[in-house]
Amino acid sequence: MSVTSGVYYKLLCPKANYKGIWFEPYMNWDYMRVVDEPGTGVSIKFLETSPGRYKIESASSNWGGYTFFQADGSGIKLTSQAEATEWEVIPNANGHVFIRHSDGQSLLLAKNIFSDKHWLDCAGSYLGDPSWEWKLELV
Repeated sequence: MSVTSGVYYKLLCPKANYKGIWFEPYMNWDYMRVVDEPGTGVSIKFLETSPGRYKIESASSNWGGYTFFQADGSGIKLTSQAEATEWEVIPNANGHVFIRHSDGQSLLLAKNIFSDKHWLDCAGSYLGDPSWEWKLELV
């Protein structure tokens, strides 16, 4: 699946029963995590910054002007567009996608998937591992 810049999607986590994502405040920032209930979650859109590279924007947040994904070393937080991380969206054979950090080394993932909260993060892995994939659903 390829993405269209500026179009809203639900980002669903296959390894968490296709639950969506949401933001939660922590230390004056919104950090992204997998929602508790299926069928809920915030929409996102991909804004192309250069061919094949995107900034990911949440449709809402707790702080105005801070709606873009940033990998900050402790998770995925919402920040300004100027500070946002760039990502690549890589389709796989089953219609899901991998979302790779522009560093080319790490992928977006839901960590602590078996704990009570599944925070989004970015870590090194390899393409093809289904535990690192996401489903995009048009809104």
